[in-house]
Amino acid sequence: MFDLKGRTVVITGASSGLGKAAVYAYAKAGAAVLITARRFERLEAIREELAAQDYRVEAVRKSRCVRR
Repeated sequence: MFDLKGRTVVITGASSGLGKAAVYAYAKAGAAVLITARRFERLEAIREELAAQDYRVEAVRKSRCVRR
């Protein structure tokens, strides 16, 4: 992988699947990672796990759009 120190990455759909895998890959490459998804509880678990390993990850609650 390459060095992403000093970079910030935003990942949507980060609570599972490819999004979750991307979170781990970017964090381990040194990027600060901002994650969002519909399932905020899963995001918090991912954030806590990576923060315990000294990676920079922040979870943001996704707002819901109102359709008319």
